[in-house]
Amino acid sequence: EEISKGLLSVLTGKSQSYDWSCYTANLEEGTLWRTKLTGSYVKEAQRQQRLRIDADQLRRKMKDEGVAAEIHRLEKDHMERIAEELKSKARINAEQQKVKAAREIREAQQKHEVAMGKKKASEEAELKELQKKKASVKAEIKKLQEAQKAANRVAQVAGTKLFHQTDTNTADIILRTQHMKPGRQGLAGGGIYFATTKELTGHKAQARGVILEVTVNLGKIHTLEASGDRHMTLAKLKGMGFDSVCIARPVQSGHEYVVYDPTQVLRIQRA
Repeated sequence: EEISKGLLSVLTGKSQSYDWSCYTANLEEGTLWRTKLTGSYVKEAQRQQRLRIDADQLRRKMKDEGVAAEIHRLEKDHMERIAEELKSKARINAEQQKVKAAREIREAQQKHEVAMGKKKASEEAELKELQKKKASVKAEIKKLQEAQKAANRVAQVAGTKLFHQTDTNTADIILRTQHMKPGRQGLAGGGIYFATTKELTGHKAQARGVILEVTVNLGKIHTLEASGDRHMTLAKLKGMGFDSVCIARPVQSGHEYVVYDPTQVLRIQRA
């Protein structure tokens, strides 16, 4: 026991205060025994020292792991708080964006409504102005129509003085009967053809000899190109809303007038 205490004191660094007298008294007698006993206790002391070292290391490790775990927990809590703050900021930003977008939409709608109101007012004003112009044009057209009707009535009574040339026998019959028959064909179909002057009848007439001065009710005149319309008839002309035809010939040839109804010929006499 004393030897064990002495060895432990040596191993633990407390050998200066230990009393070695009991050990040295019997040193010579128990040399072999002491040697064996000393080796066993040294090993035991070393094992216990290793155990203490391992225990200290384990405690430090556990402490370090606890600190690391705490740090990890704190970091996790911190990251979670940051994440929550970011989410909160994102929600607030999204709400602000929604409010801003709604405000911009309302402002745009208001501007659109104002613009549409102005546009509508402008369109209504333009429409009223157009209606006034339309009414004015209608009134002018009505006046012109009335004037045309009056002119037509005068023309129907007075007629238009035109000229027609034919042979002597045919001229005598026409003068005696005061009646002219439409031809079978011509530049504007089968009708009664007239020139505007006596001189222009020469190259228009199919038969020559006597020039007749004829008063004709032309009514509403349909103008044809110089090439005419060889398929023109009274029914076709009436269907178009006209009473006579004017063939727009060159100036040197003079215009040519055609009627298809003999009753439009009012008076006939020698030119």
